Amino acid sequence: MSSTDEPKQADLEARVVELEIALSFERQTREALDEVVREFTARVEVLEARLSALGEQVRGTETDEVDDGSGYKFSG
Repeated sequence: MSSTDEPKQADLEARVVELEIALSFERQTREALDEVVREFTARVEVLEARLSALGEQVRGTETDEVDDGSGYKFSG
């Protein structure tokens, strides 16, 4: 290797290190974002189930059923 090749080699090695650091940071960021997306997906699924249950309750009251809190439904 000539003396003119040494700075180029050092520059390339430094660049590779920078790229490895950037790749590592991006991987960590992607994993963190993936976890957030998974948590929000789970929350959305729970909210969808609750909304569906509320929809069923509303449909039940649309048939003129009255719930006085006693556990019995009366036609009104």
